[in-house]
Amino acid sequence: MSKLNFGETVFHRSIRLGKSVFHQSNNFYKTRFSGLVDFNFSKFVQDQKFHLTDFNEVALFSNTTFLGAIQFQHNIVTRNSYINFEHRIS
Repeated sequence: MSKLNFGETVFHRSIRLGKSVFHQSNNFYKTRFSGLVDFNFSKFVQDQKFHLTDFNEVALFSNTTFLGAIQFQHNIVTRNSYINFEHRIS
């Protein structure tokens, strides 16, 4: 997948990016996910930063592969937020 620019984007509904391969770092600066955001089984090849990213509901990173560094900086969550990094080893 090419570089994505979600900078200052608001997603009012669920977004599913599962099973994607992100070959470049993407822009999630000030991105707001108001509903579900699904990265299940995705792969981030380069370093990835989630800076000032709002996770207002459910963020799924289950079985996601990070080949570079991953940074969550100054993110906003609510009392209803749920972020899952579960990984099953078989």
